[in-house]
Amino acid sequence: MQSEWFWVGLVGAVALASVWRAPRRALWSGVLVASLVVSAGGARAWLKRRDADRPHAAWAAAKLPETGRPGFATSDRCASCHPGPHASWHRSFHRTMTQVASPATSPAAFDDVHLELDGRAFDLRRRGDALSVELDVPRTSRDGTRRVREERRFSLVTGSHHMQAFWLEDPSGNRQVSFPFTWLLSERRWVPRNDVFLMPPDAPRLSQVWNDNCIRCHAVGGLPDAGSSGHGVRTQVAELGIACEACHGPGETHVAANASPLRRYLQHARPGGDPTIVNPARLDHRRSSETCGACHGVTWLPDTEAWHRTGFSFVPGGEMERDRFLVRYPGIKHDTRFPAPLREGADELLATFWRDGDVRVSGREFNGLVESPCYQKGQMSCLSCHSMHDSEPDDQLSRKGTGDEACLQCHPKLARDLPAHTHHAAGSSGSRCYNCHMPHTTFGLLKAIRSHRVTSPSARSDLVSGRPNACNLCHLDRPLGWTAARLHDWFRQPLPSAAELGAHATTGAGPLYALSGDAAQRALVAWHLGWAPAQAASAPGWQPPLLAELLEDPYSVVRHIAGESLRAQPGFEDLTYDYLAQAAVRKSRRDEALRRWQTSPPSVPPDPAAVLLDARGGLDRARSDALRRRRDDRPVMLVE
Repeated sequence: MQSEWFWVGLVGAVALASVWRAPRRALWSGVLVASLVVSAGGARAWLKRRDADRPHAAWAAAKLPETGRPGFATSDRCASCHPGPHASWHRSFHRTMTQVASPATSPAAFDDVHLELDGRAFDLRRRGDALSVELDVPRTSRDGTRRVREERRFSLVTGSHHMQAFWLEDPSGNRQVSFPFTWLLSERRWVPRNDVFLMPPDAPRLSQVWNDNCIRCHAVGGLPDAGSSGHGVRTQVAELGIACEACHGPGETHVAANASPLRRYLQHARPGGDPTIVNPARLDHRRSSETCGACHGVTWLPDTEAWHRTGFSFVPGGEMERDRFLVRYPGIKHDTRFPAPLREGADELLATFWRDGDVRVSGREFNGLVESPCYQKGQMSCLSCHSMHDSEPDDQLSRKGTGDEACLQCHPKLARDLPAHTHHAAGSSGSRCYNCHMPHTTFGLLKAIRSHRVTSPSARSDLVSGRPNACNLCHLDRPLGWTAARLHDWFRQPLPSAAELGAHATTGAGPLYALSGDAAQRALVAWHLGWAPAQAASAPGWQPPLLAELLEDPYSVVRHIAGESLRAQPGFEDLTYDYLAQAAVRKSRRDEALRRWQTSPPSVPPDPAAVLLDARGGLDRARSDALRRRRDDRPVMLVE
């Protein structure tokens, strides 16, 4: 803006000088002087701004990943020929997955914010477009190692939908190290990074390096150590964020080939599309899905050293497993492509998979898709339900992906009488294909997320894998034995024995998993207790005491979800609760929730014993305490 005023003033002065000989010379001379003053003022402001930018530009060149790589065009060059697709991508959360940290890219609070964690102090500041933090850093000298206060700039920010993770400059080249706090957008607060993931309370603090981890999927064409030297890591990327060439492949050749308007016109009549670029919609369902699966899958790199030097060799349209292998549990135990120690210790993958092989952490939907009969025997792909350019940013669901159409296009017979198949009323949540065949059994982003493995509800699978079945995630008040009887009557599924069912024979799935399940089961059930379809399908009134108990769960994320679900119950909307408050404060909020429930009118469900209530609607404390004593306290860590 300052440079614009400089040029306006200069042009005005020149124009006025050209009419110097005109009448009323005194008037014109006054205007000329004013123009020169404006020009001079604009020049001073412009030069001052330029000098102020020089340190920031020098810092960015030294500390941010270098952008631009041969072969890549970058998304800006796509806009002129593809304005509609470019605009739809530009408003997506893919674009903003990694950005340079600034007030323009994050609404987080930075103005004189003081944070503390594990005895360390963090003081956040904002100076113009620069965001920084003063923190303790170790310094080694001949006298030993001591901590000193040092100010460092925030370099990158990851995420823009639910939460934002921040990265700090590091002395080692343009290495990006994680800041130990995350900004929760909906709550407008900073929380420790460990407390946005399902992690044991005694887990070490997460410490990550963007160049080793996030660069794999949160940037285009990443070369982690492309320019490493004695000055430290020199990472390169084609573009920050998930941009056009992440899905369509390097575009420099395509841009050059289509510089001719005649060629662009002729491409419209060419069958199969333009060969200089990849369009996932034109690929077969496997290659198309691998374009997404390269990031949305649990994969293993056989040669990480080569990847650090040269990046991934996979490009859209090629074979994903050319440079990384898809991890499938329990099949990995017998897959000789993986090293023996990984195969022998495969059960450690139960932090990522349920025992039936269904992936249980968010962002890995491709693993669910490839295990689905619709993919293995049919043509189902990611694009059967999702669209990058014909959808809303939230979930990227295409128009047909928001209802039953995506399923019924391949199962038209069911559409003639859907209730005959679902045994639920037409239009109800129980007649939605995805509620039964893609239940919310994946966890991440502080919530339950739909499984992308298309399966049918099974009581026996629930018993074997520990993954709650779709029926009982709606009918939380009913025991698994009740579900097994109906699946037997409707679909002739075999009935588990009483011995196999155990407590599942008489105790509702909601109370059983919430009180005696592992941390992942408790988190999922806590979320479903606040899910509107489950609230409608289950008897009302019994949920608050269960959620009140979870307000004191040892896992902070379980407490967070329980607090949200409790506020979704009638009469609890205004309950204040902080999942990171001191234990004594959390206990007081639990006690307050129980008092509210006890003073509310009793509501006795059809089977009060199944939800731990007595005949009068009061809590059966003895059974509740007995279940809690059986809680599965084996450590669970689900880090997306």
